[in-house]
Amino acid sequence: MISGAVIGTTASASEADELPVVAELEGLDAAAADRFVAHRETGTGLQTAAVPPGECRTATDVHKKPIMVRYAGANRYETAACVSFWTWSAWDADVDPDFKAKAVVLASGDAFPDALAGGPLAAHAQGPLLLSPPDELPPAIMTEIQRVLAPGGLVYLLGGATSLSNAIRNELQAASFTTRRLAGSNRYETAVAIADELPDTSNFFFVTGDNFPDALGAGTAAATLSLDAKLDTNPDTRPYVMLLTDDATMPTATRDFAIARGNQFREWTLVTAGGAADQAAVATFGADSLAARFVGSNRYETAALIAEEIFSVDGALVGFYAGLATGLHFPDALPAASSLALVCGPLLLTPSSQLNTSTRNFLVDHKGQGHVLDVFGGTSAISNTVAKDALAAFSHHPDE
Repeated sequence: MISGAVIGTTASASEADELPVVAELEGLDAAAADRFVAHRETGTGLQTAAVPPGECRTATDVHKKPIMVRYAGANRYETAACVSFWTWSAWDADVDPDFKAKAVVLASGDAFPDALAGGPLAAHAQGPLLLSPPDELPPAIMTEIQRVLAPGGLVYLLGGATSLSNAIRNELQAASFTTRRLAGSNRYETAVAIADELPDTSNFFFVTGDNFPDALGAGTAAATLSLDAKLDTNPDTRPYVMLLTDDATMPTATRDFAIARGNQFREWTLVTAGGAADQAAVATFGADSLAARFVGSNRYETAALIAEEIFSVDGALVGFYAGLATGLHFPDALPAASSLALVCGPLLLTPSSQLNTSTRNFLVDHKGQGHVLDVFGGTSAISNTVAKDALAAFSHHPDE
């Protein structure tokens, strides 16, 4: 554990009669990493029959570890399609079924809340998280859905018709896909509806629904833990879901859902990411009910705290990947959650023009441990200088 990650204590005896028992936040370990599918290191052999969506994926020398792989389409929608293309095989490809998507999660690319909550669902459903404008499905997204899903496959639509129109739903159904809309009357209730779609759990990450940065690293952690829960044969391993606060206020729907699930299992694991959500959770449930509180001095440190606590054991990375996205905008980071979950990798954040210190420190602390640094977004999101600095920090021999 590194400075800033506060692990909660068990509820006191007087509270135990009223609140569920606090279950420890357990990060990933070597056994978890063994359960994950790591197949994107070179990308060769994965897409033997498909044509990639332009030159959206670039990589450094694959014979020199770690390699840096950048996913960057012409816009946020094509970047999401690019990440999906290099993560999932075509539905009719002659490959191991683990390389094939079982569903698609579709969210608005114009707003972040629904997609943030959808990361764990995409990971647990074993499929990509793709983005669309509210009114019309981009051709690149339809092409990617048709590539990864067989006719009749399930596409989740996150949010109401103002987020993703009924015209989009109708277009998908006309293309022989099954659709399922998960929506509430607002972003907080929609997050609850998404959480309710996963197997019953009392493991929660609380993040503010009013801003995106703190949720980016938390979403990747929740997604990875949720996929691990699906792969783990232990029935007591349950997924983690993302619940949204109204900044420092806990919405009634969020509170009631968490309490109901906590009472169902008689234990819960409540985790906060960011100061606003932490304030809301402390005020609602009490500090002693929180298993972990990730509150950094800024969005970059919060992501690094989550990465260290969840994705490393005794100073060593559990997997061989790390992801990097800008902390200034949300779209490029959204599809990263379910993609990085497959390879047990954390998502780190940085400004566009200079590598953040907390992010650099994490990479230096784990230099030589990783095989791949995934960069999400083009050079306007993360400059080549920043990407190269990150790769050097992550490399055991940065001068080679």
